Amino acid sequence: MHIRVRVLAATLVAVSALTISLVSPPIHAQVGGSGRGRATIRTQTDADRRAWTSRVDTMLRSGELRLRQTRDDPMVPDRRHERADQYYRGVRVFGGDVARQLRGGATESIFGTIYEGIDIDPSPAFDEDRARAALATRLGHELDDRLVPELVVLPLDTGGYALTWRFRVVGRADTRQYFIDARTGATRLEYSDRKTQSAVGRATGVLGDSKKISVHTASGQFQARDDLRPPTIETYDMKGDPARTDNVLIGRVNLSSNDLGADSDNDWTDGAIGDAHIYAGYTYDYYFK
Repeated sequence: MHIRVRVLAATLVAVSALTISLVSPPIHAQVGGSGRGRATIRTQTDADRRAWTSRVDTMLRSGELRLRQTRDDPMVPDRRHERADQYYRGVRVFGGDVARQLRGGATESIFGTIYEGIDIDPSPAFDEDRARAALATRLGHELDDRLVPELVVLPLDTGGYALTWRFRVVGRADTRQYFIDARTGATRLEYSDRKTQSAVGRATGVLGDSKKISVHTASGQFQARDDLRPPTIETYDMKGDPARTDNVLIGRVNLSSNDLGADSDNDWTDGAIGDAHIYAGYTYDYYFK
């Protein structure tokens, strides 16, 4: 899938070099609408909120949604948060998730993803043991007996759905998710589930204001790469080299990790870099919500 890169901040000048933030959206991100049977819940109006509340309540009563978590807000009185998973004929739909905030029992906000048009047989032809054997053959070693797979409905990037066994295999070098087709034993999806170690520092903006900044640790320093948000958000300053900046902008050379804004102690004092990086993250948050 093609991932577009958008230049969000290109007007802040630091040390005679252009400071820019590049944002690559996550592959599965979608703002509103529906695609491949996926409905993204957004409530921009009271009518939207009422309509989605009615639908979610109906799905909760029918068992198509099942509450995974309910908790009272520790900071705001009379607020409760609910999180629900989507199910299809008793099988969890991977990625189907709804969260809502209630005030006095009424929906204050609601968001999430619901998958529509699912029409598959929820009974696996490959049982758990056969799926385990198929994955062991693929990996070339036996699986830990304590590893218990989950039967899930997997939405496919190409459209449609597949009944799969989901395995989460933890190794020394990586943690990976495997989805084994419950009809054929083929691997439908595989990806790394390893979490990246992020760092949060302080940055002083061009107006002298102090705020948090999400960065990446590498080789004993901190780089302006946001590890806390789903997309790739990177801020480059080309180390104040005007010639390299010009060459990058006209496409003569490509950006590299050496061009990222960097700091030694995670107390960022270059206002242009700090503001460009932080506000790129704020912009993503705005469009995501």
